[in-house]
Amino acid sequence: MAQANVRDLEKEIEATRVLREQLGALCEGDPEFLHDSIEGETNLFEVISALAAADGEDDALIQALDEYIKKLKARKDRIEHRQETRRAMMANALEIAEQRTLETAAGTVTRKFVAPKLIIIEESEIPSKFFEPQPPKLDKTELARYLRARAKALAELRDNPDDKAASSVLETYSPIDGAQLSNGSYTISIKRS
Repeated sequence: MAQANVRDLEKEIEATRVLREQLGALCEGDPEFLHDSIEGETNLFEVISALAAADGEDDALIQALDEYIKKLKARKDRIEHRQETRRAMMANALEIAEQRTLETAAGTVTRKFVAPKLIIIEESEIPSKFFEPQPPKLDKTELARYLRARAKALAELRDNPDDKAASSVLETYSPIDGAQLSNGSYTISIKRS
């Protein structure tokens, strides 16, 4: 029993060492991250706990930046609208004054013709000659679904070589030379309460 505990402890120490090495390589350009997140942590639980906390901080930063970007975009849109309105007012004033150009201390203001802009009212009513053909786009979701179904049929056929249902499914799913499935991997999820 004690030997099993020693092996478990050795595995944990090795996992901690490998994780610290990986973090060291990952954080070459950001030494503060390594220092702030796991400095002083000695066992796997502490290192993973510190990394999960750092991940939570990054989630909060990403959410805050997303909100800030939305606010900046809204502000940019308001400024652009204000600018368009101001320019339209100046163009209207120059038209009324029957002047094409007016020199001011802030710059020379010139009224120019702007070509009419296209407005789409109902795309389905536009003749096809105005549409550009699009190159085909690979549907990766459908391809992955197909390959998973094929892998499942192969596994069922291996488990039950006489299973006619698996054989017929396998006939349906022929091999695809240009694609394959990976072996899969693991990830973690962190629930924030």
